[in-house]
Amino acid sequence: DGEMVLAVVGRLVPQKGHRYFLLAHKELLKEHKVKGLIIGAGPLEQELKKFSSGLGLNGSVVFTGLSQDVPRLLQNIDVLVMPSLREGLPIIALEAMAQGVPIVATKVGGTPEVVIDGQTGLLVEPENHIVLKEAIERLIQDQELSKRLSNNARKLVEERFSVEKMVSETERMYEESMTR
Repeated sequence: DGEMVLAVVGRLVPQKGHRYFLLAHKELLKEHKVKGLIIGAGPLEQELKKFSSGLGLNGSVVFTGLSQDVPRLLQNIDVLVMPSLREGLPIIALEAMAQGVPIVATKVGGTPEVVIDGQTGLLVEPENHIVLKEAIERLIQDQELSKRLSNNARKLVEERFSVEKMVSETERMYEESMTR
């Protein structure tokens, strides 16, 4: 029905920054038709549902629970949002990039290694729902930018993170270890 689907995928724990997504989502609703998905489970589930309800987001944000089929879900997402406060190398970012889903993420941990600001996604400072909202809004309003970032992201995954590349790099490391 013309809604852009925004999603956060991950455990419902403080370091994933779900609250910032919910606050940004509330702001986006003032000017855009958006639906939010929170995919995952964890100790903050009830607290986040209550927070979402308190913001008046009932019906606009859906808590899907744990999913065993994230690749299928990614096919229905317009923007993956990663509002993390801390992060390692985000596998969900690689999965989304491989499927051509544009990403807005925070500049934390290993995220900037794969989500390169302005090239393979948009990066923002953590703990700021306004800059998060503005970055998401850029992708909603500028479909050319969204497509360019998605195409660049897909290429990056193919070049650096494909199964063939990972196997080749692992073999190289073993060979180097054996020669020492």
